[in-house]
This record gives sequence, structure tokens and C-alpha cells, in this order.
Amino acid sequence: GGVIRGATSSFFGYIGFDEICCMSGEAINPSKNMPRAIILTLAIVSSLYVTAAFGLTSMVPYNECSETSGFPDGFRYRGVNWAAQVSAIGELVSLPVVVLVTIMAQPRLQYAMAMDGILPPVFAAVDSLGNLTEGTRIAGIVMIATATLVPFTYLNDLISAGILLAFTMTNTSVILIRQSSPSDKPYLLEKLMGCFHSLSLLTGFMLKSSLLAKSTAKLTHLLSVTFCLSNIFIGYKIQTQCQSKRSLMQWHSNEPNPSMYLAPFVPILPLCGSFVNLYLIAQLDRIGLMMIFCYVGSAIGFYFYNLQYGKKNTAHGHRNAPERMISLHEAKRSD
Repeated sequence: GGVIRGATSSFFGYIGFDEICCMSGEAINPSKNMPRAIILTLAIVSSLYVTAAFGLTSMVPYNECSETSGFPDGFRYRGVNWAAQVSAIGELVSLPVVVLVTIMAQPRLQYAMAMDGILPPVFAAVDSLGNLTEGTRIAGIVMIATATLVPFTYLNDLISAGILLAFTMTNTSVILIRQSSPSDKPYLLEKLMGCFHSLSLLTGFMLKSSLLAKSTAKLTHLLSVTFCLSNIFIGYKIQTQCQSKRSLMQWHSNEPNPSMYLAPFVPILPLCGSFVNLYLIAQLDRIGLMMIFCYVGSAIGFYFYNLQYGKKNTAHGHRNAPERMISLHEAKRSD
């Protein structure tokens, strides 16, 4: 329990942030509109979460809040039965919408993976209207089976940890794009990033253990401080020894592009974000950690599958699928 443990599970609500990135291919002027959409999404989601939590804990003692029906039970606790009914109806109406928005980008993610050979070609199949019908159907069946068989508590932790892991990969990608290893020390940046992530996760485990086992608290605190100082040293090494690449605005052209968005405070800000994400992942219980490690193992397995078989299985028969999809949507729009 606790605030930190609750913060880990609450990242389920930040899936809309990831949703916007998945749908960026359909954005108008994405170099400007995507950062704005992401910032607005984070601001709105954070404000709603904080406001809802403040309102609920103001009505009901936090240790008595219902995990499945918070606001209806909270209003009943205060004796406002009509408000309990309204909030219950609101949950029933909004839940299908949330599910629909959540899975909206899944077929397009599968389509991109199928085009790279990571998934079977059926996920890249486009019907006569330009839609990914087969991929949508398969994703829906898998999601229904998962929601039916897996308890929501574990599913919530897995999704939240997966989002934290995805954010960590995004932060890492920003650093790898913007920084480069010295010519005399190839792969130095990649090695430093691997050490940073491992130490961040270990720091989370040590701090968690110090709270659970008071007898070894001094040792775990000492190890935690050592790991944190090591991470600061690694960040310093990345900042000083891994030089910044030329600005993204000048990679493909000698003329700077003022409309291109560049993340600020690189690599410090992405490193801080990765540390917090991995620290929160370490707060999961044993079952949650086993699930996220299995998830990562499956992803690694798909990666090596792609290395071995991706080239010969890269969506045969669907190489022109992107052009076909665009032309069908334009034809439908003109009608």
C-alpha cells in the first residue's frame, strides 16, 4: 500500500498519452500539434485524477474507499443516494467509451509490426474500405479473453507497469537519438544507459525492502544511496563524454527548421524520467513483477524472431498496404 504503490497503479489512466503518439500518423502538422496534444493530455488527465482523488478522500476515509465503485459508495457513505445513482450510471456509460478509445490504436500498432515482419501478415490485411478488419477482430478476441480470465488487480498493475516501461523506452530513445558515443569508445552510451536502468531498478527494490524489513534497513539505505550516487555519476558521464549530435533540425538539411520540436534538457530530463519510472515499477508485488518480466521476455522473443525471420515474412502481399489504405480513405471521403 501507500502513495508510491498507488502511483504505480494509477498510470493505467495515462494510457491516453500513449494513444496520441500511436495515432500521430493521422495528425495535421504533427511537428507542432503532437507536442501540444501530449502536453494538454497530461495536464487534463493529471488535473482530473488529482481532483477526483481529493473529492473522494474528502467524502470517505482513504482506507475505506471502494476499489471497484469509489464514488457511488462514497456518496452512499455520506447519505446522498441520488448522487450515488447518478455516478453509478455515469460509470456504466463512460466505461465502454474508455474501452473503445483504449483499443483504438491497437490495430494500427499491429499493422506497423506486421509490416516489419514482427507479427503475421494477417495483421496488415486491408479490406475494401481501407480498414484493418482482421487485425481489429483478432485484437478484440484476445482482449475479451484477457479481461475475462485475468483479475483486474493484476491486469491493472501489468498495464500500468507496461506504460511506465514504454515511457522509459521513449526517454532512452531520446537520449540515443540526441547523444552519441565517442569514436574511440563505441557503444559507450548504450552501456551507460544499461547500467543506469539496472541501478534505477535496484534502487527501487532496495528502498522497498528497507520499508518492509526494518532489521536490514540501514544496509538497504546504504545500498540505495550508493546506487543513487552511481546513477548521478553515470548521468555525468553521459553528459560529458557522449557528445550531442547535430540538432535534429539540421540532420537532413543545412537550413534549420523552426517548426521542429526538440525535447529540452537532454539528457538530464529523460534520465530523471527513466529513474522515476523504474523506481515505480519496483514497487509492484511479486505477481505484478512476474507478469511484467514475462511481458518483457515476450517482447525480446518477438525481437529475435524479427531478426531471424522478419525479412522473409515481412507482410508478403501487403507491401503496398499503406498506399492502398490512403487511396481507399480518400476515395471514401470524396464520395
